[in-house]
Amino acid sequence: MTTFNPNGGEPGPVAIPQSALGPALNDQGYYVGRVERNLYYVTDGVYQSAFLTTRDGVVLFDASGTTRTGPAAQLLLCGQTPGSPT
Repeated sequence: MTTFNPNGGEPGPVAIPQSALGPALNDQGYYVGRVERNLYYVTDGVYQSAFLTTRDGVVLFDASGTTRTGPAAQLLLCGQTPGSPT
């Protein structure tokens, strides 16, 4: 199989840029990033969930179809937002 070399020259394998690998995961195996103001995302490097913080509590969005990031996000939220309904 021949691969495309975007830098010109002979076709061959191309290194994957570091930015394409995503953020570094923490010791628990996930990363939390801020999208904007009170909207965040959590990822395990493959699947993603999101959560929105409000005056009344926290809303968790998990449509990944996995049982990995949703519970991780819920545990994270319970630890980060004590007393807020999740």
